[in-house]
Amino acid sequence: MPHFIEWKAEDFSYKGQVLETNDVETILLTMEGYTIGIPTTDGTISQIPQPTNWGQQTPPTPSPTTTKKTTAVKTGTKKQLALDLYESMIENNTLPSRKDTINQFVTELDMTPAGASTYAAMCKKKFIIQLNVM
Repeated sequence: MPHFIEWKAEDFSYKGQVLETNDVETILLTMEGYTIGIPTTDGTISQIPQPTNWGQQTPPTPSPTTTKKTTAVKTGTKKQLALDLYESMIENNTLPSRKDTINQFVTELDMTPAGASTYAAMCKKKFIIQLNVM
């Protein structure tokens, strides 16, 4: 039997079916048909019954008149890009706020808020260890 949850953070929430879970994130299939990773340490997770309209919605299709935002070509893995950007945000051995980090990742790396939250948690964990060792 499928397991359904609702995940709520400060500014947004997702409902969906749990596909996989581990120490870092829960992989969720949303009602719109998207697969997203939500951080297990951020926000709140509560079990919900299967939504009555589950599987009836389809992902939105882009309008032919919609123009795609052009971005500079990026090199390296998404993880390395996030680590580099996070490192550039650190000032005087002080880590940036979660909100600022997520906003930067969404803006600079074209991530979704949920994806940016996952990478922000990963970066924070890595740099806390590095700053404590220094």
